[in-house]
Amino acid sequence: MPCLSRDILFDVGEKIIENGDSGIVTRFTLSGKQSLQAMKNVSATVKHIELHKDHFIIGWDQKCYKLHKSNLKFFTSCIGNSVIDLHINFTFYEPTSEYQRIIDKVIDRKRMFLFYAFNL
Repeated sequence: MPCLSRDILFDVGEKIIENGDSGIVTRFTLSGKQSLQAMKNVSATVKHIELHKDHFIIGWDQKCYKLHKSNLKFFTSCIGNSVIDLHINFTFYEPTSEYQRIIDKVIDRKRMFLFYAFNL
């Protein structure tokens, strides 16, 4: 059975996130085993996260992309290992918060260089 290379799938996953359509991100992620693994790999390389009440923004270096919370559950299991810049843009702190998993992972890794907290 033919399969695409990991690099190609990684690039496709990155481009889908860059397009900013959360629905397409979800459909691609759930379309098969290889695409799921590709999106895990893409999200594991995220360096910048901004957490908002109704959406979150992820990015690499200077490029950042907005995603809706519908994608959050998947990304919370993958994001955090390489985050160096975390922005929290609202007051929410509850241990059961949707974002708690990401925050815990970032803190555990102790790789973060910048942390911003804003009360909007």
